[in-house]
Amino acid sequence: MELAALAIAGSGTALATGVGALPVSRLGEHAAAWRPGLWGLTVGLMTVASIVGLLLPALDEGTVALQNIPEGTSVAIHMRAAGLDGRQQFWAAVLTSAPQPLGAIIAFLLVQQIEALLTFSFAFAAGAMLAWWRSSSPPRPTVVGHSGSRSAAPRRAAS
Repeated sequence: MELAALAIAGSGTALATGVGALPVSRLGEHAAAWRPGLWGLTVGLMTVASIVGLLLPALDEGTVALQNIPEGTSVAIHMRAAGLDGRQQFWAAVLTSAPQPLGAIIAFLLVQQIEALLTFSFAFAAGAMLAWWRSSSPPRPTVVGHSGSRSAAPRRAAS
C-alpha cells in the first residue's frame, strides 16, 4: 500500500509541474510582455523551494514537491516562445516530470535500505537544484528607454 500511495504522490508532483505552466498559458499573447516577471517569480519560488522544500527537510527529513510548480512555469515560458498552445504547454510540463513517480518509488526503496543517506540526499537535491538554477538563470529583463529603444539594462539618469 505504501508504494501505491507513493506512486500517486509522485504523479501529483508531475501534475504540479503542469500547473506551473498555467500562468503562461493563460497570459496567451501577453506572455512575452510578462516574461521578466514570470522569470522573477520562477527564480524566486525555485530558490525558496530549494531551501524550504529540500535543504531544510535535509536537516529535518521532510518531503519534496514545492519546486515542481515553478519548474512548470519555466518550461511553459520556453514552450510559449516556441508557439505551443496552453494545452501543449501543460502536458509538456507534466511530461518533464513524468519520471518522478518511478523515481520516487526507486528512491523510497533505496532509502529504506540506506536511511542514513536520506539527509545527504535532500541536501544533494537542494544543491543540484540551486546549481541548475544558476546555470540556466534567465536573461536580464528588457527595459524600454526614453527613445523607445530596448536595452538589457536600465539607463542611468544623466547627472
